[in-house]
Amino acid sequence: MAETVIFLHIFKTAGTTLNYQILNNVYRRNERLYLHGILSLEDCRRDVLLLSAEQRAGIKLVSGHFPFGMHEAFSQKCRYFTLLRDPLRRIHSHFHFLRDTELGHVYLQNHGRAAEEVRGIGLEEFIREGSFPTVDNGQTRMLAGVGDEVPYGQMHQGHVDTAIANMERDMAVVGVTERFDETLLQLQSTFGWKRVLYRRINENAAKPDVSDLTTREVDALRSVNALDMQLYRYAQDRLAKDIARDGRFAQRLRRFQFMNRRLYAPYSQCRSRVGHLVRMVTGHNL
Repeated sequence: MAETVIFLHIFKTAGTTLNYQILNNVYRRNERLYLHGILSLEDCRRDVLLLSAEQRAGIKLVSGHFPFGMHEAFSQKCRYFTLLRDPLRRIHSHFHFLRDTELGHVYLQNHGRAAEEVRGIGLEEFIREGSFPTVDNGQTRMLAGVGDEVPYGQMHQGHVDTAIANMERDMAVVGVTERFDETLLQLQSTFGWKRVLYRRINENAAKPDVSDLTTREVDALRSVNALDMQLYRYAQDRLAKDIARDGRFAQRLRRFQFMNRRLYAPYSQCRSRVGHLVRMVTGHNL
């Protein structure tokens, strides 16, 4: 029976690498629907419902920055997956993405903000000003299905309970960014993907390390991510239990990492550079 896989892509959890390095190779262009704009869940559902019934039935993958609930736009069976990340590292990464990258500046403009407003502020001020709900227990917001509906600072324990219930019921795989390779192998086994080799993209190499944060900055991060810390621990425990059920997992992981790090990633990077040179010289893709 046909099914639709839904990737609930939480900001700054390595989802861009997953989308463009893996999902683009697993699903054909006409089988996948990407909804990564600044859209509410209702907007995303509306976009899906504007498609014909035949088009909706042919969608095998939906990926986007939408809260839990996208399955309600489909009549066929849907299975979700997602990745969670250490909340302190995620918000630290999100801050530097917005402040220091061109793509982050586009994101700000789409939110009605000028890049200059963020460029000169520090992490602590960014957290305290309360302009971006994703900073305030953003992973819980997404997985509980509330998104930006709950005002900044008003998330509570009930939202964590709802998020966990949603994941227990409808998430086929709950991954962890810090165990990205292990998560990929779980996704491969669960959904029957043939190829999951990758190289990382959308990384900000100039971003300071989280270990350089001051005590005040760490305290500020923790003050708005207590619920996400609970959810992250749940994700870590669940992934560890899922891995433990596979007696050959360690062997599979070693083989995969050898193939990916020693062979595929260098090849892919080289091909990307050659392709860039070809486009510069000829104006055409490789």
